[in-house]
Amino acid sequence: MKVMPRMAWAAVRVSGGTQSAWKKTHLELIRAAFDGIGYCANEDTEAIWDVIADIGALNSQGHMAHK
Repeated sequence: MKVMPRMAWAAVRVSGGTQSAWKKTHLELIRAAFDGIGYCANEDTEAIWDVIADIGALNSQGHMAHK
């Protein structure tokens, strides 16, 4: 996985909301994805479905706020 360098955050153009709100939502989405990977390793099916729902909600939140 390629991680954007710090200065690349400034290059992301946000058409709605603020840059800091976009970054916060994006980092929460990444954190949820990594949590999901951990749940997969532990074969915790219930937690996996919960994190999938969280990822969907964060995705919707981001698209609604940052169109």
